[in-house]
Amino acid sequence: MRSERRRIWKCLRFAVLLTLLAFVSGGCAANTHTVCPGGGCNYTSIQAAIDNATAGDTIEVHSGTYNENVNVNKQLILRGKDTGAGKPVVDTGGINNNAIVLSAGGIVLDGFTAINASNDNRAGIYVDLNNNIVINCTVSNNYFGILLHHSNNNTLTNNTALNNADGVRLYNSSNNTLTGNTASNNAYNGIILYSSSNNNNLTTNTANSNNYSGIYLFYFNSNNTLVGNIASNNDRGIYLDSTSNNNTLTDNVANSNNNSGIYLYSSSHNNTLMGNNASNNNYGIYLGSSSNNNTLTGNTASNNYDGIRLESSSNNTLTGNTALNNSHGIFLISLSTNNTLKGNTANSNYNDGIRLGSSSNNTLTGNTALNNNNGIYLRSSSTNNNLTGNTASNNGNVGIRLESSSNNHIYNNYFDNWFNAEDDGNNIWNITKTAGTNIIGGSWLGGNYWSDYTGEDTDGDGLGDTLRPYNSSGGIQNGGDWLPLVQAEPSIFDTGEGSYPSISGTFTGTITPSRNLTVSRLYTYPCAGTGGHTKSIELYDDTTPIASGVWSGYHGDWHNITFTEVTLLKDHEYRYVIVTGSYPQIIHAPSWNATGGRITCSEFVDINGKRHEGWIPAIKLS
Repeated sequence: MRSERRRIWKCLRFAVLLTLLAFVSGGCAANTHTVCPGGGCNYTSIQAAIDNATAGDTIEVHSGTYNENVNVNKQLILRGKDTGAGKPVVDTGGINNNAIVLSAGGIVLDGFTAINASNDNRAGIYVDLNNNIVINCTVSNNYFGILLHHSNNNTLTNNTALNNADGVRLYNSSNNTLTGNTASNNAYNGIILYSSSNNNNLTTNTANSNNYSGIYLFYFNSNNTLVGNIASNNDRGIYLDSTSNNNTLTDNVANSNNNSGIYLYSSSHNNTLMGNNASNNNYGIYLGSSSNNNTLTGNTASNNYDGIRLESSSNNTLTGNTALNNSHGIFLISLSTNNTLKGNTANSNYNDGIRLGSSSNNTLTGNTALNNNNGIYLRSSSTNNNLTGNTASNNGNVGIRLESSSNNHIYNNYFDNWFNAEDDGNNIWNITKTAGTNIIGGSWLGGNYWSDYTGEDTDGDGLGDTLRPYNSSGGIQNGGDWLPLVQAEPSIFDTGEGSYPSISGTFTGTITPSRNLTVSRLYTYPCAGTGGHTKSIELYDDTTPIASGVWSGYHGDWHNITFTEVTLLKDHEYRYVIVTGSYPQIIHAPSWNATGGRITCSEFVDINGKRHEGWIPAIKLS
């Protein structure tokens, strides 16, 4: 009996426990509260619904205008529902308060319009804590459209900020993500980061037609990322100011801004600009006021006054950028020093492709300046710059112009212009002869390639033999280029085609190159419709064999024989023995001036043992 009572008591306790669990579970379930301005819902006031909601609940707000100040002080989902009259509107009526405040974490605000928080430092949407989401909202006629204040890890997506003082403002806020927002026609800035560092990500936002800046990083903004944003028709498109360091700007578009497309100003260091487009601005990309150690790679600046401008900025690296159809393509001015310009293209600019003014100790390597007025222009005491491997061609005035600038080192560049150089200073136009591939493919480094140089290269080293420095038709007033580069003739010995066919036999004679030739292949000119070819070749330096090759039959490129590569020296006589098959072409002459030298025939003994004189094989060595 006692055990039976014990069993019943256990069952009752289990039933009570199940009831309590069901009650607790029912009490924690998220509820949805509805709000309509004219009745028919749970509430007519958004704030009343918030006050009576529990964390985790959803508040659904229908279309209409709500004249109140909303404070979301718990973790809720507030979702605006368009019931026929658009997004629900929270209107402060211009009183000194914010329209919507998110004062807790983990809030989702979706699909609202917030207006008329127009007094100083008030916001349409004010985010005061972390981990909130603001999506599909519209803010207008506020002082700040959306304000994040000491607020981290928030997400702003597809919001629209119009006709505010600042559209979206982050103040001392980090690790926020702004994606697909539009900030336009605001009195000051579209999107502004103020003292907001560390991993704010701005992606594919549009900031157009704002009176000051489209996107503005002001006062100690570091380690932020801007990717794929559009900032057009502002005063400044994207503006980094007051020690904004270590930011990354990639694939942004900053076009048609009154002042600058992308502007780094006031000691903004170590930023990376890559793949951005800045067109139809006053300045395309502008680094000013000691903005140092920045990297600009693969950007395009076109149809600006200055495409890329560095002013009082040093130790920056510009690589692979394109500056087209500007007044000045790339312009370094006002003591911009120790910058590296490498592999940039500055073409079709109205004034200068690349211009340095009062800027020294810069390195320009591998840049291209075509179809400008001046290709490269150094002026106003621009000294100790190094220019190597650059190409300046088809420029209307001068390829390279140096005015009041000395001690620059200019070598291994390519100049092909109506006037190649003007220089009124004391500059260095070559280095000592040094082994290495030069800009026109020669084997020695020395001076520059000048299209108007007509001197000779008698020793075949690809460097002009000049008794005085070349001054580019009088344009270099002091000194000049002692080792101008000469376009080397091809390493080929070619008799050209012959006339009568020959039967098989053995040719002996001599070849005397007019320049150094490195060869490893013999081509035989055949008579049309025949199998004319060479069976073998032997080359001798006096009696010493130096090369030989044997025909490999009628397959592949069978008019050619490959042999050991050999260098035949200029003006040195070499003996050949060539055995031909049937019907190669011949030249009936005892000697012949070929391309690359002279050839003679001492005898030809045909396959029948008959000896002939003055039969030269029609061949090409390459």
